[in-house]
Amino acid sequence: MLSNSQKNYIIGLISLVVLIVLALFVYKNLKVEDKTTVAQPQPSVEQNKLVAGLNKEQYISKWCEANSQDPFVCVTAIQDCKNDIKSSKCDSESFNQLESSWNQNKNPDPNSEKPQSKVDQKVLAEYCSYTVDTKTCIKDMNACFDGTSTDKNCKAYIRAFNDETTNGTDYGSDTSNSNPTLEDIYQNNVAVESVKACKGNANCNTFHALAKNWEAIPQSETKQLARDGDGYGLWKGYSYSDERINELAEAGEAAFYRGGAASPKEERIFGQGLAVLLYLQGPENFEY
Repeated sequence: MLSNSQKNYIIGLISLVVLIVLALFVYKNLKVEDKTTVAQPQPSVEQNKLVAGLNKEQYISKWCEANSQDPFVCVTAIQDCKNDIKSSKCDSESFNQLESSWNQNKNPDPNSEKPQSKVDQKVLAEYCSYTVDTKTCIKDMNACFDGTSTDKNCKAYIRAFNDETTNGTDYGSDTSNSNPTLEDIYQNNVAVESVKACKGNANCNTFHALAKNWEAIPQSETKQLARDGDGYGLWKGYSYSDERINELAEAGEAAFYRGGAASPKEERIFGQGLAVLLYLQGPENFEY
């Protein structure tokens, strides 16, 4: 027979063993849960180029948003890899995918279409001189050329610039017909350049193209007002009764006058366009 002290000793020993086993079981489950959180299901690598001009930290965040169900955990796991590639919290597979994507976007395929790296600033200044804000145009175009712009339309801007300057034509002219008549432009028989100030409005682009050719109208008092940039005088002192003429005039006002809030350069474009419209409307509305 065991004494009471011996029984108590054995019971205490068994209890200790049970506690150790339970502790090991809990610890093991916590480790598994931790690994499951970090090594979440691996997403496929996003092949499309992410937003240009990001630094590495911003790129990691964007990449995780595009490729992970839990971007925060993804970023944390990749940061752990940067600190220690052997860390138990490091998601090495995602880290390697991220590095591959980063390097590809830093060094794109040499055979892919690339922005023009250099541009004659005098040519660019002339090209932009017909826009509402010349300085902004030059700045934005240079950003497109050197690849730092985030504007998705950069390729289109560069293509238009190359078309215009290569053919030696003025900004806004149609390269398929280097000398379109005012009537051709007015009747939409030729393509005209889409200018940023018009925000995609076709009538506004036509108005701008007509304004660019204001010198084609005969010498007259109306032409002198256009030369002086008197958009206000041409807008308030004349009638634009023809429906098509009025639509173009209204579109020009919205972009290049805006109730008098436009700059003098914009008002000049507005006045030049109005003078052409008066000429096209007929002799009764055109002061020679």
